[in-house]
Amino acid sequence: ELGGGPAAHGDRAAPSRRTTQGLASQRPTVLVSCIGAGPARTAEAIRAVVAHRDRETGFSPVVVCDVAAPLVTSHLDEDLLLDAGSRWFVGSQTGIVVEPVEARESFDGEGSWENHLLEQLRRIVQRHRVSSLTVADPAAESAWLVLQTRPWSVPSPN
Repeated sequence: ELGGGPAAHGDRAAPSRRTTQGLASQRPTVLVSCIGAGPARTAEAIRAVVAHRDRETGFSPVVVCDVAAPLVTSHLDEDLLLDAGSRWFVGSQTGIVVEPVEARESFDGEGSWENHLLEQLRRIVQRHRVSSLTVADPAAESAWLVLQTRPWSVPSPN
């Protein structure tokens, strides 16, 4: 499936939205935090990230949210399916990776939710080999926590 028709100059086709695993693994992975955004705003951010990814094809996004995937799916034109053997969801049409984390309101573990979130983010960064991160809403209460995560300081899995 091509992302567009032939280019205006020359006879090259636009880049495909689907790439080989080898090419995809060479792209930088960007963590996009939607923590605290709610289902509708998370779906809006997913659509924007997918559109940008398909237009630029220069990165692989991982969206992190603190709402249940079915609630987000109700605002999307695709399903978020649990990936076999993992704890994340994948868009049925776009292939977008969505990693859920526990919401502040539902956290009842030991210690603070903030420390728990930072540990979850470190694991996600390591698991997906994230090279940079951003927040969908810089004004979100948890934005500063996400921005404390430094992908370059998290060891890669071997």
